[in-house]
Formats: sequence, C-alpha cells, structure tokens
Amino acid sequence: MDDDRWRAEVAGALAAAHGPAAARAVAEWSASSGAVEPAVLEIVRRYRRSAPVVALTNATSRLPHDLARLGLDRELDRVFSSHELGVAKPDPRVFALVCGQLGREPAECLFVDDTEGHVAAAREAGLRAHHYRCPDGLAAFLDAA
Repeated sequence: MDDDRWRAEVAGALAAAHGPAAARAVAEWSASSGAVEPAVLEIVRRYRRSAPVVALTNATSRLPHDLARLGLDRELDRVFSSHELGVAKPDPRVFALVCGQLGREPAECLFVDDTEGHVAAAREAGLRAHHYRCPDGLAAFLDAA
C-alpha cells in the first residue's frame, strides 16, 4: 500500500476510535524516520566487508526516503520491501522469493529481525535466523555464522 494512503487509514481508524487527537498523534509519529543505532551500524559495516548485506522489510512506499534520510541507502547492498514484492513477513513465500532473487539457497542466508514471529518463519523457510535484542547478541550470531 502507498504510505500516504496507509497512514491516512491508520489516522482515520484511530480518530474514529479515540477522537481527533489520535490523528494528530499519527502525524507526529509519521514525522520521524527513526534513528540509527551506531553499534549496529558498525556491526553491519564490519560484516559487509565479507558478505553482502540486504534488507527485507515490511515497510511502505516511504522506505527509500527514510533510508536516504538516515544515510542507510549507502550501507546496504540491496533492499527488498513487501510494498514492492507483494508479500510480507512472516509469509514463507517472501523468504523464498528474496533468496531466489539473490541466487542463494535459504541455508546460505542469515536473517535478523526484532520480531520473533518473523524469525520463526525464516527458520521454517530454511534460513539461519536470529532474534535481535541487542548489538552484542547480533555480533555473536554473525561471528558464529
């Protein structure tokens, strides 16, 4: 779904349930592109020296803008977005689709996510997966792989 449409629908649903202030909260929340955690970025940079780093995200059409605003567009080798793929995590088809586009078997791919359900789905699809909780855990997972 287009980001503007999605945010308008969220704002409308929240306003209907909780009043006009909810729509303003969505507008305030939408103003942010998030933040980069420096320790994680350093791990990504270190790992990227030996292997490609790609993103698989359930982001909306706003993703390219957000990545550029955060400077992450230069930190990734490739980006896959459910907005463009037409299938989203945790659907197992998304993992097969991305692995196929990368020309890799699932067992050759590492997957990291902060949502346990996405990690479980990736494992079921044959990827080596890690539930992200902290930079040290991420580094340990990648070093072991």
